[in-house]
Amino acid sequence: MPLATVDTSVALPATLSARSHPRKLFVMLAFGALTYRAEHLRLDADALRHAAASEGGELAGLAALDHMIEQAERRRSALAELLPYDAPDDWVAAGFSALFDEYGRKLIERGHRLDPSVRDEDVPRLRRQFEAICVCGPPPFDPEGVPTLTRDPQDDPIVYGALLAGSDFLISDDRDIVPSGEEHEYEHEEHRLRAVTFGHFANTCFAGGDFAWSEVDGAWLRLAWEPHDDRGA
Repeated sequence: MPLATVDTSVALPATLSARSHPRKLFVMLAFGALTYRAEHLRLDADALRHAAASEGGELAGLAALDHMIEQAERRRSALAELLPYDAPDDWVAAGFSALFDEYGRKLIERGHRLDPSVRDEDVPRLRRQFEAICVCGPPPFDPEGVPTLTRDPQDDPIVYGALLAGSDFLISDDRDIVPSGEEHEYEHEEHRLRAVTFGHFANTCFAGGDFAWSEVDGAWLRLAWEPHDDRGA
């Protein structure tokens, strides 16, 4: 299960522009998230049923859990019908509050450049859409107490959070995170993280660089979101 953290420099065009290439990445990460959630929710449901059968208890909330499984599987199936037959479903994203907070700030500062219609009141909804593709995150940490990792102190919590989450990749077009070329390596304790530009990631890392990005339509992302989170892209 390859794990990626998506920096705001990539998340902003992914959420604001249905025709952008980063949006295609979000489609694939949403596909992986739906696969992951359906599988793990089903494991939870099976564990509850086993516990009830062995202990003779009643299953409280199982109907709600089954409904969540059905929703995840339905959305996954809708995406699977549209995606190329060899589309990988095991890529998932890690997220955390420092990343989502930075996304919200950059959305207010720069979002109108990508989508002139975006308003401040859209920020919570767009943030939820970003959060929806993330299936895990690091243990809680204080963004003010992270070590120096980049040239920009505001980027240090993003890199540190990705390291703590155990991400394999940090996808970023920020030159303070990827300071030279297309790839930069970070290390924390025994974990190593590859920070890569989106173009480098798409061309060489995702599915070995052989995936047909041209066959993915960014508008499909709305199939993975709750109806009230859909901006109609």
